[in-house]
Formats: sequence, structure tokens, C-alpha cells
Amino acid sequence: AVLLLLKELATATVTAGTCRNTISWSSKDASAMRYEIERREPGATVFTKIYEQAGTGLQFGAMRNYQFVDTALNIAPGTITYRIRQVIDTASAGFTADYLDTLTVNHTTICNNTVTNPVAITAESFQLSPNPTSGMFTVKFAAPSAVANLYFQVVNVKGQTVMKQKTSAPAGTTSFNFSSHGFAAGKYFVSLYNGEKLIGTKELLKL
Repeated sequence: AVLLLLKELATATVTAGTCRNTISWSSKDASAMRYEIERREPGATVFTKIYEQAGTGLQFGAMRNYQFVDTALNIAPGTITYRIRQVIDTASAGFTADYLDTLTVNHTTICNNTVTNPVAITAESFQLSPNPTSGMFTVKFAAPSAVANLYFQVVNVKGQTVMKQKTSAPAGTTSFNFSSHGFAAGKYFVSLYNGEKLIGTKELLKL
């Protein structure tokens, strides 16, 4: 009966933003209770818990308002579904909970970088690190959509190809590790191609 009443009174909304989706909800609760936010990404079949919020009310008094901002990092474009579950009895012997609402939002772009400052990936790009290098180096590649024919090429200052590799990459950010142990000390040029299209070229210094 308590759950039915809470579901009838509760409200929830989700607002889409660039790399951030804001979930807002209101319900009556008590401090011994909690809420759980679950997310299902585009193409997924299961939900994953991404956030918990403790109740702050006093024995189902006034409505309480809450908000959670989801930084949707490295999620493919499509429909993201959120569920809000209110847990009334947290004891393992008498666990009682139900979903207050299910919300959907249209996610239109891949986002990466950090949790505090996510940015949308709008073009293919890459970074090299460490640079200079004395051994291994990493190519961090970002793309707004999957790349089926990703091609790496490393050329020395004489124009000679010292390394080449073909692979693929999903949408979002992917890291590829390479060894420079067979390279002589000096300057090299690392180029990435999407098929025949040049993504870019960066200098790499081998110590």
C-alpha cells in the first residue's frame, strides 16, 4: 500500500544536454530509505545502477526533491532509458522496493574526456603519449562513429615506412599501444587514415 501511494504521488523528468542528462524527481521518503538510478544504454538489454541517493524526509512528510546529472561518456547515439527505484526497506530479510518511473532521452552524440568536463566528439582525432618516447607509445583515437578501416603508418625523416598496421575502432575513444624499440633515435611522423582519407599526422620523437 505504501509503495502504491508513493508511486501515485511521485514525479520525474529527464532533460537532455550536451554530454549531460539531468534526472529530477520528487517523492515522499524517510532517512532510512534510498533511491537507485539505473541506466540502459542504446542497444543494451539490461539496466546498470549508476547512482544512489539516500532519503532525507521524516516519516513520509513533505515531498522531497532530488536531482542527478549523468555524464553520458562513451555512449553510442540512440535512446538512453533511465529507471528510478525507491527502496523502502533496506534490510536483506525484508527488502522492499519498486520503480517510481521510467524515463527516456535521445542521446545524439558521443562524449568523452573527463567526468567533470565531458566534451562531444564531433570529428576524428588522435593524440600521442608519451612524446618523446624511449619505448612504448600510445595512440588515443576518438571518433563520433565506428571506423572499420583504421590505418596507422609511421614514417621516418627519409620518408621510409617503419611501421604500418590496419585495425578498426568503435565509436568513442580507443587507445592503441605500440613499441618504438626498433626505431633509431630521431624524429618520426605518425599518420592515421580512415580508409584512404587522412585523419591527421603528428610528429613523434624517439629518444
